[in-house]
Amino acid sequence: MKKIAFGLVLGLMLSLGINVNAAEISGQLVKILDTVTGGNILTFNKDSNLNAKLGSEAGTDGNVGGTLVLYNGAEENKRVSAGISKIDDAGVVNVLDKNNKVRASMKAFDSSGTPAFFLTNENEEVSTYLTLAEGKINNQKIITEDYLKANYINKTDVQKMIDDAVNKALAK
Repeated sequence: MKKIAFGLVLGLMLSLGINVNAAEISGQLVKILDTVTGGNILTFNKDSNLNAKLGSEAGTDGNVGGTLVLYNGAEENKRVSAGISKIDDAGVVNVLDKNNKVRASMKAFDSSGTPAFFLTNENEEVSTYLTLAEGKINNQKIITEDYLKANYINKTDVQKMIDDAVNKALAK
């Protein structure tokens, strides 16, 4: 009886909460699927072009749990995907270009054990990344103050060299 009452209340809320002008709609807006991985919801724009998929993953393609995918009008035009990494059990967001190649990625936990941002070149090879401890820009190491202090020269000495060079240049 509780399920019936809940269904009636939910149906009433949905019917009162959705206000659509049927003249503006040329096709299906929402499709709910029962798949082998679980439930999936597909949303379409007013011209029936696919915009988003929200649903469950079986863990067959590196993802488990919930997944959100955003499309530019068709399934072959995936542009953003968010999910849960099967390997790391952590959130992952991938941003794809017009050629469906991952160009930017954000992970809550990667192989180094920290959150990470990755940018890839046209071949989808990581060329820029940033973690809590290190990073590279265009395959060149990012040098931090701590790294300089431990391996080369400290910040005070660098500032003194800069000040000396400026004073020397101004004296001419």
